[in-house]
Amino acid sequence: MTYDTNYDVVVVGGGLAGLSAANRAAQQGLKVAVLERGQGAQYLCNSRYSGGVLHIACHNAQDKPEKLMEVIKDATSGKADPALSHALAHTAGRAIDWLRAEGAKYIRVGNIVWQQHVLAPPRPIVAGLDWKGRGPDVTLRQLVTNLEKRGGKLIQMPAASLMEREGHCVGVEAGDGANRQPRSEEHTSELQSH
Repeated sequence: MTYDTNYDVVVVGGGLAGLSAANRAAQQGLKVAVLERGQGAQYLCNSRYSGGVLHIACHNAQDKPEKLMEVIKDATSGKADPALSHALAHTAGRAIDWLRAEGAKYIRVGNIVWQQHVLAPPRPIVAGLDWKGRGPDVTLRQLVTNLEKRGGKLIQMPAASLMEREGHCVGVEAGDGANRQPRSEEHTSELQSH
Protein backbone atom coordinates (compact mmCIF):
# COMPACT_ATOMS: atom_id res chain seq x y z
CA MET A 1 0.00 0.00 0.00
CA THR A 2 1.39 3.41 -0.86
CA TYR A 3 0.68 6.74 0.79
CA ASP A 4 1.43 10.34 0.02
CA THR A 5 4.59 11.14 1.95
CA ASN A 6 4.38 14.91 2.23
CA TYR A 7 2.39 16.24 5.16
CA ASP A 8 2.53 19.46 7.12
CA VAL A 9 1.82 17.52 10.32
CA VAL A 10 2.27 13.84 11.17
CA VAL A 11 0.69 12.83 14.48
CA VAL A 12 1.84 9.62 16.16
CA GLY A 13 -1.07 7.88 17.90
CA GLY A 14 -4.78 7.90 17.14
CA GLY A 15 -6.11 8.33 20.67
CA LEU A 16 -8.07 11.31 21.95
CA ALA A 17 -5.04 13.62 22.11
CA GLY A 18 -3.66 12.61 18.71
CA LEU A 19 -6.96 12.86 16.87
CA SER A 20 -7.74 16.18 18.55
CA ALA A 21 -4.36 17.61 17.51
CA ALA A 22 -4.77 16.27 13.98
CA ASN A 23 -8.27 17.68 13.56
CA ARG A 24 -7.24 21.07 14.92
CA ALA A 25 -4.30 21.19 12.49
CA ALA A 26 -6.61 20.22 9.62
CA GLN A 27 -9.03 22.97 10.66
CA GLN A 28 -6.11 25.38 10.24
CA GLY A 29 -5.66 24.21 6.64
CA LEU A 30 -2.69 21.92 7.19
CA LYS A 31 -2.23 18.58 5.43
CA VAL A 32 -2.36 15.99 8.23
CA ALA A 33 -1.72 12.27 8.71
CA VAL A 34 -2.14 10.23 11.89
CA LEU A 35 -0.04 7.09 12.34
CA GLU A 36 -1.83 4.50 14.49
CA ARG A 37 -0.43 1.02 15.07
CA GLY A 38 -3.85 -0.44 15.92
CA GLN A 39 -5.93 -2.05 13.19
CA GLY A 40 -9.57 -1.80 12.19
CA ALA A 41 -12.23 0.86 12.74
CA GLN A 42 -12.22 0.23 16.51
CA TYR A 43 -8.46 -0.16 16.96
CA LEU A 44 -7.40 -0.72 20.55
CA CYS A 45 -5.88 2.20 22.44
CA ASN A 46 -5.87 3.62 25.97
CA SER A 47 -8.47 6.25 25.07
CA ARG A 48 -11.00 3.54 24.16
CA TYR A 49 -10.36 1.70 27.44
CA SER A 50 -10.66 4.86 29.52
CA GLY A 51 -13.71 5.89 31.47
CA GLY A 52 -14.00 9.00 29.31
CA VAL A 53 -13.89 11.36 32.29
CA LEU A 54 -12.28 14.69 31.38
CA HIS A 55 -10.85 16.37 34.47
CA ILE A 56 -7.72 18.00 35.82
CA ALA A 57 -6.37 16.31 38.95
CA CYS A 58 -9.91 15.30 39.99
CA HIS A 59 -11.31 18.81 39.48
CA ASN A 60 -13.70 20.26 36.93
CA ALA A 61 -11.62 21.07 33.86
CA GLN A 62 -13.76 24.17 33.29
CA ASP A 63 -12.93 25.74 36.66
CA LYS A 64 -11.20 29.13 36.63
CA PRO A 65 -7.62 28.86 35.35
CA GLU A 66 -6.19 30.27 38.59
CA LYS A 67 -7.87 27.49 40.57
CA LEU A 68 -6.66 24.85 38.12
CA MET A 69 -3.08 26.16 38.41
CA GLU A 70 -3.28 25.62 42.18
CA VAL A 71 -4.81 22.16 41.71
CA ILE A 72 -1.97 21.15 39.38
CA LYS A 73 0.62 22.58 41.76
CA ASP A 74 -0.87 20.65 44.70
CA ALA A 75 -1.24 17.40 42.75
CA THR A 76 2.38 17.50 41.58
CA SER A 77 3.93 18.83 44.81
CA GLY A 78 4.97 21.91 42.87
CA LYS A 79 7.03 19.92 40.34
CA ALA A 80 4.91 20.53 37.25
CA ASP A 81 6.44 22.70 34.55
CA PRO A 82 4.87 26.16 35.10
CA ALA A 83 4.45 26.83 31.37
CA LEU A 84 2.68 23.50 30.82
CA SER A 85 0.51 24.03 33.89
CA HIS A 86 -0.47 27.47 32.62
CA ALA A 87 -1.28 26.12 29.14
CA LEU A 88 -3.38 23.28 30.52
CA ALA A 89 -5.25 25.42 33.04
CA HIS A 90 -6.02 28.11 30.47
CA THR A 91 -7.09 25.83 27.60
CA ALA A 92 -8.83 22.83 29.23
CA GLY A 93 -12.25 24.49 29.21
CA ARG A 94 -11.90 25.45 25.56
CA ALA A 95 -10.81 21.89 24.75
CA ILE A 96 -14.01 20.50 26.27
CA ASP A 97 -16.08 22.98 24.25
CA TRP A 98 -14.10 22.16 21.09
CA LEU A 99 -14.70 18.42 21.54
CA ARG A 100 -18.42 19.13 21.97
CA ALA A 101 -18.40 21.06 18.69
CA GLU A 102 -16.66 18.06 17.08
CA GLY A 103 -19.54 15.80 18.12
CA ALA A 104 -18.53 14.59 21.60
CA LYS A 105 -21.45 14.19 23.97
CA TYR A 106 -21.10 14.53 27.74
CA ILE A 107 -23.09 13.65 30.81
CA ARG A 108 -22.66 14.82 34.40
CA VAL A 109 -22.41 12.31 37.21
CA GLY A 110 -24.29 14.07 39.98
CA ASN A 111 -22.37 16.76 41.79
CA ILE A 112 -19.05 14.91 41.79
CA VAL A 113 -16.68 17.77 41.01
CA TRP A 114 -14.39 15.80 38.69
CA GLN A 115 -17.19 14.00 36.83
CA GLN A 116 -18.86 16.98 35.19
CA HIS A 117 -17.65 15.98 31.70
CA VAL A 118 -18.01 12.25 31.11
CA LEU A 119 -18.08 11.13 27.48
CA ALA A 120 -21.45 9.58 26.69
CA PRO A 121 -22.69 6.97 26.70
CA PRO A 122 -20.69 6.18 29.86
CA ARG A 123 -19.01 2.90 30.68
CA PRO A 124 -20.51 0.91 33.51
CA ILE A 125 -18.29 0.84 36.58
CA VAL A 126 -17.63 -2.89 36.52
CA ALA A 127 -14.61 -5.08 35.96
CA GLY A 128 -13.76 -5.84 32.35
CA LEU A 129 -13.35 -4.00 29.10
CA ASP A 130 -16.87 -2.97 28.18
CA TRP A 131 -15.79 -0.16 25.85
CA LYS A 132 -17.45 -0.78 22.47
CA GLY A 133 -20.10 1.83 21.75
CA ARG A 134 -19.18 3.79 24.89
CA GLY A 135 -18.30 7.49 24.98
CA PRO A 136 -14.58 7.29 24.23
CA ASP A 137 -15.12 4.79 21.38
CA VAL A 138 -17.94 6.88 19.85
CA THR A 139 -15.88 10.07 20.17
CA LEU A 140 -12.78 8.55 18.55
CA ARG A 141 -14.78 7.25 15.61
CA GLN A 142 -16.35 10.71 15.18
CA LEU A 143 -12.92 12.37 15.26
CA VAL A 144 -11.64 9.97 12.56
CA THR A 145 -14.67 10.83 10.41
CA ASN A 146 -14.09 14.55 10.96
CA LEU A 147 -10.40 14.22 10.06
CA GLU A 148 -11.19 12.41 6.82
CA LYS A 149 -13.81 15.05 5.89
CA ARG A 150 -11.08 17.67 6.34
CA GLY A 151 -8.75 15.78 3.98
CA GLY A 152 -6.63 14.19 6.70
CA LYS A 153 -5.62 10.54 6.79
CA LEU A 154 -5.55 7.86 9.45
CA ILE A 155 -2.74 5.49 8.43
CA GLN A 156 -2.81 2.27 10.40
CA MET A 157 0.84 1.40 10.79
CA PRO A 158 3.30 2.05 13.60
CA ALA A 159 5.76 4.90 13.72
CA ALA A 160 9.23 3.35 13.63
CA SER A 161 11.38 6.38 14.41
CA LEU A 162 11.54 10.15 14.26
CA MET A 163 13.74 11.79 11.65
CA GLU A 164 15.88 14.62 12.97
CA ARG A 165 17.91 17.34 11.33
CA GLU A 166 19.97 19.83 13.33
CA GLY A 167 18.16 18.89 16.54
CA HIS A 168 14.66 19.30 15.08
CA CYS A 169 12.10 16.66 14.19
CA VAL A 170 11.56 16.85 10.43
CA GLY A 171 9.66 13.64 9.77
CA VAL A 172 8.61 10.18 10.79
CA GLU A 173 9.63 6.79 9.49
CA ALA A 174 6.64 4.48 9.50
CA GLY A 175 6.41 0.71 9.31
CA ASP A 176 7.80 -2.20 11.27
CA GLY A 177 10.66 -0.45 13.05
CA ALA A 178 11.59 -3.49 15.13
CA ASN A 179 12.51 -5.55 12.08
CA ARG A 180 14.29 -2.76 10.19
CA GLN A 181 13.96 -4.81 7.02
CA PRO A 182 12.29 -2.82 4.24
CA ARG A 183 8.66 -3.82 3.73
CA SER A 184 6.33 -2.78 0.96
CA GLU A 185 4.15 -0.67 3.26
CA GLU A 186 7.08 1.03 4.96
CA HIS A 187 7.51 4.64 4.00
CA THR A 188 8.97 7.89 5.17
CA SER A 189 7.25 11.23 5.53
CA GLU A 190 9.16 14.47 5.57
CA LEU A 191 7.40 17.42 7.13
CA GLN A 192 7.37 20.56 5.07
CA SER A 193 8.86 23.53 6.87
CA HIS A 194 6.88 26.75 6.96
